[in-house]
Amino acid sequence: MSLQRLRNELQFSVVVLFCAAGLLGVLPFAVYRLVQGDADAALLDGAIVIALGGVGLYAWRGGDLERASLFLVMVATIGLLLVAQMLDLAGALWSYPVIAAYFLLLRWSRALVAASTVMLLMMLEPHAFDSMAHRLMYLASPPVTSVIAYVFARRTQLQRDQLEALAARDPLTGV
Repeated sequence: MSLQRLRNELQFSVVVLFCAAGLLGVLPFAVYRLVQGDADAALLDGAIVIALGGVGLYAWRGGDLERASLFLVMVATIGLLLVAQMLDLAGALWSYPVIAAYFLLLRWSRALVAASTVMLLMMLEPHAFDSMAHRLMYLASPPVTSVIAYVFARRTQLQRDQLEALAARDPLTGV
């Protein structure tokens, strides 16, 4: 049943695939940092992996997708801020996929609030950038990411709505 949902339900697909991509993206860093002896970063990455796996399993087993999406946003945001604090600029780079994910996981108004909050918190994070020039460049680039993600998410939803409307209407009678 879940494989069918993966093909047919956009929000389910986004949640499950976000969890899977996050697991595949973060797990190697957890292992690498553990091998390198950076236990704090490895523990943080491990916690993110466990949270992503739990949310993915929850969604797969039929859990509430809106709750799953909100939890994913919280995990990604908190994880991002902690990683940026621990790893400086390398951690701040994770904000781009996190901001893009907001627009796929949340309604646009909530996504805009979440993205703006993360951008502000990243700008205020003293360890995230090693110079004022990097901080100012960061100030310019996430809004571009947000606009692109919004346009993509919005167009995808509009096309999905149009396809559903066409599938529900008889082309001969218009009923």
